[in-house]
Amino acid sequence: MLGSHVRRKAENIGDIVFWLGATYLVQTFLVAPTQTLLIDATKWFEFWATIIVLVGVSLIARAIFLLVARARNM
Repeated sequence: MLGSHVRRKAENIGDIVFWLGATYLVQTFLVAPTQTLLIDATKWFEFWATIIVLVGVSLIARAIFLLVARARNM
């Protein structure tokens, strides 16, 4: 990662944010309710809504990384 271009580094940051968040969401919305036997259909829709939000957060993380990298080069 040290020798990569700035855009590739930003992509990696966004991917890391997304996959760590997705791991947390799967544990929270899909695994934990099955252990308590309280399966609610709305949890499934909440899960997908938060996945969509997480995509946006990962794009914002990429943009912030690119802005910081661009500011350091100026």
